[in-house]
Amino acid sequence: MIDIHTHSNPDISTRISYIRNVRYPVDAWPVPVTGYFSVGVDPWDTGREDLDRNELEEWINRPHCLAVGEIGLDTMKGPEPKLQKTWFTLQLEIAGKLGKPVIIHCVRSWDALLDIHSSLTHATGWIIHGFRGKPGLAGRLLNAGCYLSYGSALLSDSRLAESLAQTPLERLFLETDDSRVPLESIYRQASQLKGITTTGLNSYISGNFERIFGIHANP
Repeated sequence: MIDIHTHSNPDISTRISYIRNVRYPVDAWPVPVTGYFSVGVDPWDTGREDLDRNELEEWINRPHCLAVGEIGLDTMKGPEPKLQKTWFTLQLEIAGKLGKPVIIHCVRSWDALLDIHSSLTHATGWIIHGFRGKPGLAGRLLNAGCYLSYGSALLSDSRLAESLAQTPLERLFLETDDSRVPLESIYRQASQLKGITTTGLNSYISGNFERIFGIHANP
């Protein structure tokens, strides 16, 4: 199974491939190179004075770094939207330069996010992590070419079933994020809601992983 976004240090003895999120410059360095990771300036941290674009780009360019993220916009937390947008667009520029997908954090800023996406002449793959939106929003993001990643909210929010139902298997990821809910439980719930076996679901998600990152799931 594949955990597209986690903040924990997963047990590497399990049969789970994962992308560990590194929150630059908050998390401890250096990043372990025992597995894949993503790194980026979270919108909550865009007001920090110790941000260094060159250092960030150096870490993004490391071989085991598969994606830039989580990055994005959040009107509920963090500094002013203008500063968040500056760092978001800067990191999109780095992602485009290095040819790496992005893992998106967005809270109540969807119009601004989609406007930025539509303004890009060439966008790398966008994965909307922890998606909890309504079907209408899911449709807008899917039409823009985004992938949607669902987490533990699938087990507690019945309204997400409709959004998941309209998410093509070819655009779907699953994640634990900062939840303690086992990835197996999230896979099981998603499988039931999609009417597919867990094995079949994992086959699609593995294919999505290879398509967007250009590599097999196991490092």
